[in-house]
Amino acid sequence: YIDAAQARTGRSRLLIVAAGYGAGLLIVGLIVLTFSGPVYREIALLATSGPDALTTALRQLIGGDSLTIGDLTLTVEEVADQAEAAIIAFLQTPEGAIRAVEQLLHGTLDVVLTVIVTFYLLLDGGRLGTTALRFLDPADQAQMRQVATRVHVVVGQWLRGQLLLVALVSVVVTIVLGPILGLPYPVALGIMVGLLDVITLIGPLTSGAVVGVVAFATGGPTLAIAAVVFLFLLRQFENIVVMPIVLGRAVNLHPLVALFAIVVGSTAFGIVGTFLALPVAA
Repeated sequence: YIDAAQARTGRSRLLIVAAGYGAGLLIVGLIVLTFSGPVYREIALLATSGPDALTTALRQLIGGDSLTIGDLTLTVEEVADQAEAAIIAFLQTPEGAIRAVEQLLHGTLDVVLTVIVTFYLLLDGGRLGTTALRFLDPADQAQMRQVATRVHVVVGQWLRGQLLLVALVSVVVTIVLGPILGLPYPVALGIMVGLLDVITLIGPLTSGAVVGVVAFATGGPTLAIAAVVFLFLLRQFENIVVMPIVLGRAVNLHPLVALFAIVVGSTAFGIVGTFLALPVAA
C-alpha cells in the first residue's frame, strides 16, 4: 500500500508513512475511546467482584457457609480472604513485586518497540532487505527476493485474518454469555476470550477458568457447566471450521490444507507450531 500510494502521488515515502501511520493510530484511538468506557466499567466491576465471586463459588461448591478440615472450621469468607491475602502477599514480597514490575516493563517495552520498529520497517524496510541480500551469492538473490515478497504478502494477510478471528470470537462470546446465558460483564469476558484465544492451549484454559468461576458464582454449577461447554464447543468449531476458512482464505490456502497444517504444526511443535502453521504452510 505504501509503494502504491507513493507511485500514485509522487510524494516522499516519509510523508506517506507518517500520514498513514498517524491515520491508523487515530482510528485505533477513536475505537479505544468509543469502547473503553463500557469495557473499563465491566473490567473494574469484574475485578472488584473477584473475591465476592470466589466466595459465592466456594459456598455453592461446598454446599454451605463453612468448611471443616479435621478440627478446624473455616467459613467461605475466610477461605476467600486468605486466597486474596496470599495473592497480595506474594505481590508485596520482593520477588513477587520484582516479577510483576518486570512483566509490566516488558509489556510496555514490547508495545513501544513494536510501534517504533513498525514505523521504520514501513519507511526503510525495502532498503534494509536490499542490504541483507548483499550477503548472499548473486545467483540466490533473485530467488530470495521472490520468497521474501511472498512471505511479506502472506504474513500481512494472516495477521488481518487473525484480527478478524479475534473480533468474531469476541462478538459471539459476548452475545452468548450476555443475552443468552445471562452472565454479568459479557463485554469484558468476550474481549478477554477473544484476545486469549490467540494463545494456544494456555489462553483458552485461562479464559475458560475465569468464565467458569463467574458463571458458577452467578448461577451455580449448571450455568458454569453450560458456559464452559459452550467455550469448548466454540473452540472446536473455530479450530475445525472457522480458522481454516478465515485464515486459510486469508493466505490463499484450501480449508483442508489449512486444517492439516494446523494439526501437523500443533503435533510437531506445540504452541509455536499451532500459531505459525498457516503462514509457514502458505
